[in-house]
Amino acid sequence: MTDAISPSMPDFHAVAMSDPPSLRRRAPSRIYLTLGSGQAVDISRQCVHLRAGQKLKIQVVLQNLDAQVEINGEEPLLVLVPRCRIISGPGVVHYHAEFIGRSRFRNPFPRTGRLHISLGDGLPDPYLVTIPVTIRPSLWTSVFWWLALFGGLVWMRWQWTIANSQSLSEIMPKLQQDLPFLGGLFLAGFLVVFLLRIIGWLMSLTRPS
Repeated sequence: MTDAISPSMPDFHAVAMSDPPSLRRRAPSRIYLTLGSGQAVDISRQCVHLRAGQKLKIQVVLQNLDAQVEINGEEPLLVLVPRCRIISGPGVVHYHAEFIGRSRFRNPFPRTGRLHISLGDGLPDPYLVTIPVTIRPSLWTSVFWWLALFGGLVWMRWQWTIANSQSLSEIMPKLQQDLPFLGGLFLAGFLVVFLLRIIGWLMSLTRPS
C-alpha cells in the first residue's frame, strides 16, 4: 500500500462532511474504495457497482488512532481478507479489508448488498458508514439463463408438435422445418445477451460518480 493515493480515487469522505462537527471528529479521515487491479470503482448515486468476480478493496484511514474498526459486508459480498490494522508511519493508521462480488446461477439479476464500516471509540453508538454495493451477474450466468429459457421454449414448441402428430414419420419433417427458426432464435438470444453486456459497460463509462 503506497502512502500517495491518486486524487482521482473515489472515496466516501463527503459522507462524513455532512455530519455535525461532533460526529466529524469521530468519523474516519478517509475511506478509499478500489478494485483488485488498483483502478477506481464505479460509483453512481452513492452506490458502488461491481461485476461478479471483481475484488473490492477497502482502506479506512483514521482520525482517532485508538478507534476500533469493524468492516462487514452483506450478501452478495464475500470476505476475502478480513479487516486488519496497518501502521503506515508515525501517526498514520488505517484498516484494510477485501471483498469479492459473487452471483448465483439461480439469480440472473443484479443484487445489492451493503458494506458496513463502524468505528468504536468508547462512546455510545459507534460511528457507522453504510455503503450500498450492487453486483452485476457474470456473463456465464446470463448465458446459463438464456440456455435454460431456450430449452424451455423448444420443449413447449415441440411438445405441441408431437401431441398433434399421428406418427414418427409425420413428426420428423415438422421438426426439421422448425430447425432454421430455432437456430435463428438461438443466435438472436446470444446476440441480445452480449448487446446487453456491452450497453451495461458503456453506461458504466458515462455514469457520473
